Amino acid sequence: MVRGGAGAAGGGVPVERRETGRESSRSPEPGANVFVGPAGVGTTARPGGGGDRSWGWWAPVFVVAFVASIVAGGVLQTGESLYLPEASVAQLRDFYGGNATAVLAQSALQLLAAVALYRFGRRLRAALPGAGPRAATALTWGTALAAGALVASVLCALVLLPLATSAGEAVVAGLGRAALLFGGALHLLGTGALITAASVLGWRARSRPRWVLGYGLGAGPLVAASALSAVVPPLVRPEPAFRLLAMVWLVGVAVGVLRGRLAAGSAPEGETAGRGPGTR
Repeated sequence: MVRGGAGAAGGGVPVERRETGRESSRSPEPGANVFVGPAGVGTTARPGGGGDRSWGWWAPVFVVAFVASIVAGGVLQTGESLYLPEASVAQLRDFYGGNATAVLAQSALQLLAAVALYRFGRRLRAALPGAGPRAATALTWGTALAAGALVASVLCALVLLPLATSAGEAVVAGLGRAALLFGGALHLLGTGALITAASVLGWRARSRPRWVLGYGLGAGPLVAASALSAVVPPLVRPEPAFRLLAMVWLVGVAVGVLRGRLAAGSAPEGETAGRGPGTR
């Protein structure tokens, strides 16, 4: 991967077209990233796909923060655990009325996870060379839904802290169901959309690592389909398995980013690799 902006003052860096045996005098725009595939075909993409790879750490931050939130909640709680899908109003009152420390610690870690997921999804969209409008829109909205739903779930839990012992049964039960809906079905729906859309964009652009993108094409729809738990309550139980599917993809893509492997590959013969608005 060659950074095109560094040579802009001197006329840029010529991109070699090996398949024709000629050199092109056209140079990438300043600030553009040049991806060189195995066949030597040069393509440019938006800033954000190369150079600074540190944004790839946001995916592991999400995974660690989310898992840590579950562990912290379990370690710091007193009394019986709370299983939201089957929790009664009395159980909600007991848990939120006597576990402020556990709820606050868990909420803080899940807020960090939401920020990390949003930052990763936004930078991933900028880095992918594909330009399919539907997939790009799905990636953008999927990222916003996944992160926003997690934040909404945290807010429901924080509101329950002062209201659990004093509010009416309908309010307590409603906040408990809302926390479950936002943190479960809607969060997973957004995450599934993010995974599917990013994998489609990367696969069409022949980006690498290919195995992660291929995995995402299958895992993404499964994660999104887990949102059916909103209308089919028994599907809440396998939610941890769907979260694990999502985490494997996120870490796989992050490793590709941090190792500089999130790049456009070579196109089939007779085509231009990474075809899109920024392609040269």
